Amino acid sequence: MMNPNESNKKNLDFELNLLPVFDVLSACICFLLMTAVWVQVSSMDVQQALGGQSIAETKNPPSIWAYMNKNGQLTLTLKDAKGVTGMPKELAIGGRDGSIAWNKLSNYVKHLQAKAPQVQTALIMPNESSQYDDIIRLMDQFRSGGVKNIGISPL
Repeated sequence: MMNPNESNKKNLDFELNLLPVFDVLSACICFLLMTAVWVQVSSMDVQQALGGQSIAETKNPPSIWAYMNKNGQLTLTLKDAKGVTGMPKELAIGGRDGSIAWNKLSNYVKHLQAKAPQVQTALIMPNESSQYDDIIRLMDQFRSGGVKNIGISPL
């Protein structure tokens, strides 16, 4: 016969299943590695275009300022570009359906580099409704046109 006290005892031996822990840990490690690689692959090396020094020691280089409007219109303004002939100081490129006319912008940037190769600085002035894709594409247009220093003004 069994002792009545023995039937109430619970078995304390059990195995801990560690496979789900290893699955979660390996997924976290893969995510970390992929994120680190993606940040390096998708980065664009840019430098601060204007500012960073005191006003007394700063000489503003010839630059082009790009104002992005809500309706897709882009206003380009040449600043501190003395001796540039054949280029308008201000040009408005009209947009269509809220999108920038990229062909006109590309032609303008090529014409700018032909007429004024000393313009190596661009400052982009987005507004609160500017699309991230448009800002990056605008930076790419300036970079492919030979502008080396690109900056983005905070809102």
